[in-house]
Amino acid sequence: MFQFQTCPFCCKVRATLDYYGISYDIVEVNSVFKTQIKWSNYRKVPILMCDGQINDSSVIISLIESYLHDTSQPLDLLKSFYPGLESKDNRGKTVWEFQNKYFIMFQDHISDKRTSKERRTWGEALQAFRYFSEVGEWEKNFSTPERLFIIYVGALVMFGISKMLKKRHNLKPDVRESLYDAAREWKRAIVYGVLNSIEGCQAFKDMLENTKIGPWYYRTKKAVQNHQGANPLNKKS
Repeated sequence: MFQFQTCPFCCKVRATLDYYGISYDIVEVNSVFKTQIKWSNYRKVPILMCDGQINDSSVIISLIESYLHDTSQPLDLLKSFYPGLESKDNRGKTVWEFQNKYFIMFQDHISDKRTSKERRTWGEALQAFRYFSEVGEWEKNFSTPERLFIIYVGALVMFGISKMLKKRHNLKPDVRESLYDAAREWKRAIVYGVLNSIEGCQAFKDMLENTKIGPWYYRTKKAVQNHQGANPLNKKS
């Protein structure tokens, strides 16, 4: 059971929990005085309590996705992948930054298979650096030998890093499929959550009248309310 410290505008995490059918208790936090979280040195919502404190909506969503991908991973281990860094801004106000908050963490999976998709990745890495050269006008800033060195060495490094990250995060053979999967889940959880928080406002009604997002929104709302993401591991098999 999770305990979720939230305010009326923290709908991204709530939508994620509802979609996956995860039980939780809500503690509504006064958004002005925040007396409900005075015990915490982290003074923002949402906060999710489960075997300790989990801060930041993006961290919470990424951690949930990581855990649901492989429930054998201990939550304490997953939480260690999202360390919070506390600092002061130029006005002396405390600010927090969380490493890896937009990333889902997978167990390492080592594979020596080489496919045409990996060879395509090299071509794409090279194309990316040629694009960087074009938009950055490198021909105006570097000599031809320097520009070519940066393009080919940079592409080689990018290619090597991409293979390492693919193994580390257990991505699909075609990494685009992993990207598409992540985009679909984030669209459901984040876009829907933001819109759900303003459903009763005039801005929401105006949006329905002036865009075609209404059918998608209500389909997603039905999916969330019916917990259609419950037991996602069983659905993958």
